[in-house]
Amino acid sequence: MTLRLEWFALGVAGVLAYGGHSYFPMTPVGYAAALLVVVLVWRRRSLAAQAAAAAQP
Repeated sequence: MTLRLEWFALGVAGVLAYGGHSYFPMTPVGYAAALLVVVLVWRRRSLAAQAAAAAQP
């Protein structure tokens, strides 16, 4: 879809939620961790793009 690896965290969260380990705390923790991974990678890319734009003359 987007060829961005951070989105695979959602697949891992889905496996944790519905793949046999479906006791209650794992579902929200898995999706929260996936969201955290996506947001952190997005923020890092955003900061890197800003730094690259500022470095160009």
